[in-house]
Amino acid sequence: MQISLLLMQQIAQLFLILLMGYAVVKTGLLKASDSKVLSVVFVYLVMPCVVLNAFQIKDTPEIRTGLLYSMGIAVGMHIVFLLLNALFRKALKLDAVEQVNIIYSNAAACATVTSMAQLYDRDASHSSAIYVLSTLLSILTMPLMIGLFELLL
Repeated sequence: MQISLLLMQQIAQLFLILLMGYAVVKTGLLKASDSKVLSVVFVYLVMPCVVLNAFQIKDTPEIRTGLLYSMGIAVGMHIVFLLLNALFRKALKLDAVEQVNIIYSNAAACATVTSMAQLYDRDASHSSAIYVLSTLLSILTMPLMIGLFELLL
């Protein structure tokens, strides 16, 4: 229940940021063309900070072990999808968009949150960490992967 309230609070904060952005453009303080710069700052600076802040919890050995386990699973998921992409890209004649969709599919990560929580009879904090780490790794590595795909094509 506490995690749900925390998540709802974070969503409300993001909604307020959205409304403030709308108000700033409507009052003429910023132009709509300024949205590109603000989007980059928001996605690469603000959002990771919000995500990390949302998961600030007491540090116990169990929590630390669970988070390290979750990080390992997130890294493992990326390695598996990178290897699958390398194996099937030429055989299936995948273009760059299809390759990126294989590697950075969120469907598996979304299902992981609920299934891991049910499987280990815990709250969703550990499995949410997998999703968050997977998403952050996607954000950090996507420019590199797109650049590599362009070099390969």
